Amino acid sequence: MKTTKKKVKSPAPATSKGKTIKKVAPKKVTLEKPKKPRAIKLPSAKVSKVTLHDAPTYITALIDVGFGNTLYVRGQGSGLSWDSGLQLKNEGSSQWSIVLPASRDQVVFKLLINDQTWNLGDDYTASPGSHVTVTPLF
Repeated sequence: MKTTKKKVKSPAPATSKGKTIKKVAPKKVTLEKPKKPRAIKLPSAKVSKVTLHDAPTYITALIDVGFGNTLYVRGQGSGLSWDSGLQLKNEGSSQWSIVLPASRDQVVFKLLINDQTWNLGDDYTASPGSHVTVTPLF
């Protein structure tokens, strides 16, 4: 008896409306490692510190100099001079004040009535940017 071997044909490629479709091997996908977040550089901000020498110096005098008289200040530092005085502003019957510009130096001063009569005693001192209240004697 004779045996015959049948040849088996491989299946024909699939078709779609008469067109042959090729089998495509899947592409190998490689995943990238996540990147570290990048540091963002912000523009540097310059912070200025306000110090006492950047602030004005306030002088207040508590004294009644009499009707028609005016109080003056002379000294050194913050625009003062020993040669001529700056007039204080009358804030009430017994209160006089002045605001001196900012200075890095200590302010040394004396008060004068009508820029002629000096107050008695030692010179007054004020730190830059401070508020000083004095009661002068004449």
